[in-house]
Amino acid sequence: MKTWKQNVFLGIVAIIVLASVFTACDDGKPCDCNPKAHLGINETCTCGGKDCNCTEEKDTTTITGITIRRDKTITSAQMTAKISGDISTALNGLTSTEKQTLADRTTEIHIVPGSLTSIDESPIIKIGIDTAADMIEAYFSVVVQ
Repeated sequence: MKTWKQNVFLGIVAIIVLASVFTACDDGKPCDCNPKAHLGINETCTCGGKDCNCTEEKDTTTITGITIRRDKTITSAQMTAKISGDISTALNGLTSTEKQTLADRTTEIHIVPGSLTSIDESPIIKIGIDTAADMIEAYFSVVVQ
């Protein structure tokens, strides 16, 4: 038969165990990832610290109506360079009507490894990180026909 002292002792032990479970993962340090929007497609957050709300990096301003995303093997810097370089150059080769047609027929562009450009899951265009601007422009021209 347990005495009230044993019950109090067990209650204190239970409280200590629960407190350590809830605080074990929180080291009190702020999130060590900056910026928080830096993940690729299907990439998981590996940031350390408190309040890490990692989100996928997306570009929704380069082409109105089209979200540009990157494969998790492509870095944020590579994505930015590809968008401001080859993709922007390819877009400049299209008329405003062709740009609108592209936006009407495409919901997303994925920047992926390699040099191929394809439509695997219509209306998603996959552009290889190594694909040159003239090849992207030629591909966009085919899509808008």
